[in-house]
Amino acid sequence: MPYRLRQLNPTTAPSFAGMTFPAYRSKLEKAGKDGILAIGALTKEGEPVGLILIEHGRGRATLLSVLINLQHRLQGLGTALLETAEDLLAKVGIRTFSTSWSESLPGAPAMAALLHKAQYSTPSPKLLMVKGDWKGPIGEVLRTEYPRYQNDGGLPKGYELTPWRDMSRTDAQFILSRQGRSGWYEPRANPMRESRHIEPVNSLLLRHEGNIVGWLGTHRTSSETVRYTDVFVHENLRRSGAIAIAMVVRGFWLQHDHGPRYFTMGLEHGNTPLVAMCRRRMAKATEQRWSLESSKELITDREDRPV
Repeated sequence: MPYRLRQLNPTTAPSFAGMTFPAYRSKLEKAGKDGILAIGALTKEGEPVGLILIEHGRGRATLLSVLINLQHRLQGLGTALLETAEDLLAKVGIRTFSTSWSESLPGAPAMAALLHKAQYSTPSPKLLMVKGDWKGPIGEVLRTEYPRYQNDGGLPKGYELTPWRDMSRTDAQFILSRQGRSGWYEPRANPMRESRHIEPVNSLLLRHEGNIVGWLGTHRTSSETVRYTDVFVHENLRRSGAIAIAMVVRGFWLQHDHGPRYFTMGLEHGNTPLVAMCRRRMAKATEQRWSLESSKELITDREDRPV
């Protein structure tokens, strides 16, 4: 193969910045440290033509992006980058290597083919991505099908929604203390991770008799768009989904009445009630697509290989 593969560092990584998504370029700048692995592909002349970018830690790794320049595709370069990354990750004790991607991206078929060739698991739905415009059809759906939620309706007795912006220091400490506890949230879902940029219009705390039992965390991603980042209710409240739906739809109403025009939201595949609401009642009024996920057990694969 007329290419060289090089593990990147903060000095060599900038030449590859155009080969990953803008949101990941800050991670690429940390290549070789802080759990970031980046491997670049270069021609004999030193021209960057490919990049694989990975985040890893605690025995797991996530493939953030992989790209090969158009004129250098179908040369086995993507496979070479992936196999090199797997070997390096296995050497530092990474067992599970996973990735996810949007089924609507132009490169989705190539991504699926690359992973299939490398014997990753069959892709499965991970997140339902929803986009809407409150001045469009989804606004009419909200007004006609969900009017009772406009003014805190839809919640059982003893429950209330309060503005995130009114959170006390004690409230914040309580939420942080729930991390990793049974029925609460995993570290990756810490709602405080972007608290400085929380959207005040419709970020909410769910309380039962005064105690926090859930939250809706939203963020302004542009002057006209709000992202619904964190939708959480305690495990004991998830069975029917009614309380989570009431919280999210109340957030919809607050944005509809007081916020910017557009919204985006990602729902975990297992969040059955909210996914069902979006697929059944909002499908024709919003843009929806699935992100897919696939994974591979690295160390097990290497242990099972014949010598």
